Formats: sequence, structure tokens, C-alpha cells
Amino acid sequence: YLPTLVYVASTDGLRSRAIPLLLLYVGMFTIPVLALSIAAYAGVSSDRIRRWAQQHTATTKLALAAVFAVLTVGLAVFSLHVWGV
Repeated sequence: YLPTLVYVASTDGLRSRAIPLLLLYVGMFTIPVLALSIAAYAGVSSDRIRRWAQQHTATTKLALAAVFAVLTVGLAVFSLHVWGV
């Protein structure tokens, strides 16, 4: 992670495009942690969170499958564009 940050910081052309993407990347990991921390602070029990997760497993997996499908298509389109195919 650190070598990538150093490389992006040292390359002027990448810096303006990469910083918003890096912030999005970091945010995608911190938002769930913050949500769970706030819920725990508000008094939501771990048993209630576990029950909610069990009840919504299928929906969560379907949503993740859709996200990964979109990412796969986006990566394929981007790669074909970069390679000039």
C-alpha cells in the first residue's frame, strides 16, 4: 500500500486522478466499521446485529454479486480501452 501511495504522489499525471479513488478505497473500508461502532455505541447488541446479518444474507450476497459484476465489466472495458482492442 505504501509503495503505491509513494508512486502516485511522485507522478504528477496520476495524482489528480488517483487521490479521489484512494479516498473512495479507504472510505469503503471505514464506513462499515464506523456504522458498526455507532450502532454498538447506540446500544445495539451484537446478537441483534448477528440476527440482522443472518436474515439478510441472501440480499447481501446478491448485492455483492452485482457490485462485482459491475466492477468486472468496468475493468474489462477499461483494459480493452488501454490495450487499444
